[in-house]
Amino acid sequence: MQMRPIVSGRGLLLVLVCSCLAAWSSLVPAARALQLCTDGRAPVPLNRTLGFCSSYGGGSSSCCDDASDAALRRQFEAMKVADAACAAAVKSVLCAVITQLC
Repeated sequence: MQMRPIVSGRGLLLVLVCSCLAAWSSLVPAARALQLCTDGRAPVPLNRTLGFCSSYGGGSSSCCDDASDAALRRQFEAMKVADAACAAAVKSVLCAVITQLC
């Protein structure tokens, strides 16, 4: 009775290549990708903190300007959501537009 090898030649090569890539990747510093808005443009610098979606901005830049922030506030207020938990969820969805990592 002849025994078959546990790992074939191609499987061994794959394991070797993956091991080499894993070892090499720890030596190379992580690259930082350019963060884009959902419409593909770069975030705009903010002159001041956003009023409505202040906790969703990216700090010094955002995918939302003052006019867009005000429009989101009007849209939210027009919904007249009474429940606080539901209102927080709706605000989160509306303000998700301005996050940099969408």
